[in-house]
Order: sequence, then structure tokens, then C-alpha cells
Amino acid sequence: MNEMRKTASPRGQRKKVLSILLALTLAGGMIVMPGCAKKTDTPATEAAPTRQETAEDIIKTEPETDPGAGQVTPAASAVTQMGMPEYPEQAMSAVNEDLFEAGRARDYAAVAAQRKERYEAAERTWTPYGEFLKRTAAAVMGTEKKNTVWSPLSLYLTLGMLSEVTDGSTREQLLGVIGTDSAEETRRVMRDVWTANYQDDGAAVSRIASSLWLRSGISYKQETIDRLTQIHQAASFAGPFGDPAYDAAFRTWLSEQTGGLLDEQASQESFDPESAAVLANALYLSAKWQEEYWKEENRQGVFHGVSGNQTVTYMNQSMAKEYYWGSRFAAIGDQLLESGRMWFFLPDEGVDVTELLSDPEVYSILTFTGRDEKGEYCEYENCKHVIVDSSVPKFDVSERADLTEQLRSLGITAAFEPGRADFSPLTEETPVWLSQVLQAARVKIDEEGVEAAAYTVAAMAGAAMPPNERVEFRLDRPFLFAVTGPSGQVLFMGTVCDME
Repeated sequence: MNEMRKTASPRGQRKKVLSILLALTLAGGMIVMPGCAKKTDTPATEAAPTRQETAEDIIKTEPETDPGAGQVTPAASAVTQMGMPEYPEQAMSAVNEDLFEAGRARDYAAVAAQRKERYEAAERTWTPYGEFLKRTAAAVMGTEKKNTVWSPLSLYLTLGMLSEVTDGSTREQLLGVIGTDSAEETRRVMRDVWTANYQDDGAAVSRIASSLWLRSGISYKQETIDRLTQIHQAASFAGPFGDPAYDAAFRTWLSEQTGGLLDEQASQESFDPESAAVLANALYLSAKWQEEYWKEENRQGVFHGVSGNQTVTYMNQSMAKEYYWGSRFAAIGDQLLESGRMWFFLPDEGVDVTELLSDPEVYSILTFTGRDEKGEYCEYENCKHVIVDSSVPKFDVSERADLTEQLRSLGITAAFEPGRADFSPLTEETPVWLSQVLQAARVKIDEEGVEAAAYTVAAMAGAAMPPNERVEFRLDRPFLFAVTGPSGQVLFMGTVCDME
């Protein structure tokens, strides 16, 4: 857990992350031809590539065919890269002394401008993304009392890409869930959400990568491929579906973009030979606690899980922080260094943790902007600054799920129906529809931090005297958690019902 990992950025360059602590996700949609469906429960026949082999070792950088006027028909003899987005260079945060000792000068103005750009992008998208979170969380996570984890951000960005390759009622249904009224508005929102949550500044990591995987021999519209690259920062590749080399390239891309932390799940992914295209989104995050939990304070204790009592390691801390409450829960939000927060929601005795998934008070906290209806700054109503004696169990939660039925229940139906689905912006050569949308996610915390999105905040000095009042906050029964990114938007959400 404390060992440093090397991971590839979306540009394919390997960089060190601050810690191995993690909260990451992968979501992708599979678009298939008539009568075919991707077999997701069958392990891939080829072993996943070794970590030493990168996507660049497998994928050629230039297409072998002339795309022609507005169309591109990938050759069937090679795996080729059709397009690669440009990712912004991030100004380095002042908290990373190693970078400056190596000769990187502090650029406070650039860091401040970077933060300002994130906040402004988040403000423009707070309503559509917040409403999306409220509409989808309960549907995606369900009512079963078990460990769950998912990324609303990754799903949101994937649906945005899907809207780019669809038209008619198929697109309208997608926009209804996304919360936008037109393709143009969707593009602005997706770009702003990406800007608000992308961070790679040496203090924390919140890297977002998207990709389009095309099947050789089918003509695709170059304009759509270019738009996915320019607006959605999606790389595009082409190759023969069913070819072990193409499967290996896909799995390697997934591994690289998730820091190797979802290798087990990625090893199950492969292309159905009859599929037409695949869209994928990957999110990798790493951040440290602003105030670390000291190992010396760890204690063994009982967690009253769904499956029975379990002995677990609790991380303990006593300090002044905000304590939140609702009619059915208590909550704290532990600050991440130069980043967002990790929220813990503890249901009251007798309240099922799944009931919180549809509790409006939970989302009023998670989507609170700090402003009132007039745009004035204000404090959250049910919040008090007190000494909190917190006991948080170390945990590692992962899940791989098919979200097809959940998306249907939200009103996205046309995309899944052969003969009705309209994917004409991508290709008109063959009937195409959406087979399924999968998501794999993992969240893990320890004394150093959580790998989740980043929220860039200034370190404070000279804090006010802590109040005398104190409360105990012990997560010793099933609870809900959420992780926010550099702009305060929720990137990960899950429940812990048992310690695995």
C-alpha cells in the first residue's frame, strides 16, 4: 500500500504518483452489430499483457489506409492509432518540494489560474452534474446490502461520448439523463466537467482518459472521430476484432490508464468479433490526507457488518473539523491535500445504509456549492465545527458491474434496441446498437490517504481555537462514502457493508 507505483498518463508517458492509495474506475460502452452481444462473464482466452509491455509496443501510430472524403475504413491487418488528444501541462503545486529541488520553479500565478479555471468550469456544470448524481446513484447502486462502488464521473463522460455517436431519439434519451438540451450544450458541459476534474500537478492526481476502438473493414465518419478527440479528449484506435493482439492492446490501455489497479478486471475484457465499436473511459486518482492518520493510533475493533461481526483495523484521529448531520445520519468530510474530500455518512441506528442513497439531505451536502440562491457565500445549515473523535476502518472495495438495466430504468432504451438505435453519426454502413455498458471500480484507503479525485485548496495556518464541544464518529456498521475531486464534484461513491 505504501509502495510507489509507476503509471502511464493518458499521453502514454509513465509518471510517479504521490501514493499507492487509490480510488479509480473504468467505464465503457460496447456497440455491437445485429444479433451479437459481448460475452462479459467469460474470461478472455488470451492472458493480459505484462506490465512491462505498453500500448505503444502493440499499436502502430499511423493508419495504413487513406480515409478518403469524410470516411475512414481501417485496414484489417494491423492495430493502428487513428487519433490522439493533446493533454494540458499542469502547473506544479508548491507542496511538491521534490519537483522544485529538481529545478522546477514555483509558478504561483499559473497554479492560481489553474485553480480558478477548475472552479469556474465546475460552477458552469454544477447543476447538470449534480442532478445526474441524484437521479442515478440509487438506480446504479441498488438496494442490496453489500459492498458497492462506482464512479458517476466516468459514467457521465461515457454517456457524453455516446451522445456524440448517436442521433434522433437515441441521442435525446441520452441527453435527458445527462441533463442537457442539445448536442452543443452537451459538448460544453463535457468539456467543462473534464476541465473541472483533471489534475496532475504533483500534489494530487486525477487523470481522465477516454478512447474509441473501431473494427477494421467498416467505414466510419472521420468528422465524428475528430470530434471525440477534440471535445471529449478520446484517443481512437482501429484493428481486427477477435485478433489477440487487438485484445491485448485494449487490456494494456485499460491497465495503463488505471495504474494497474484494475488489472484483474481488465483481464476479462476482449472484443467480440462481430462488434462494431467500443467506447471506454478510465479515471485514475491519488491524493493524500491533509491530516494523516498515524499508524500509532490504529486500534483493532469490531465492525458490525451484514455478514456478522468482524475484527478490523480502525484509524483514529481527534481534531477540530466540520460535523454534519441529517434526519437519519451523521457525516464528516476528511480533507485531501490540495484536493477534495472523502465523505463518510454513518446511518443512525435502525436506518439501512441503502436508504441514504435516495436521501435528499445526503445530496444537499454533496452538491452544496457554498452559495445561496442569490449567489452569496453561505454556510451549510446542518453543520458545526467541533472536536471529532473519528474512527475510520481501513478498507478496499471493488466491483465490476453491468449497468445496462440500470440505464434502461433511467430512460435510455432506444440505444439498446436493434432497428431503433441511431448511431448514424458514427457509421451508416451497418446497423449498430448498444449492447451493454460495464463499469469496474475500486476504492482503497489507509493512513496516508485515498486515491480519489483532487480538490486544490490552500493550506491554512493560524486556525481558530478548537471548540470545547466534541463528538464521537465511529464507522462500526455499514456506511456510505463519497470522494470529491478538485472542483468539489463527486467522482466516486459506494457503500461498505462488510470488511473483505
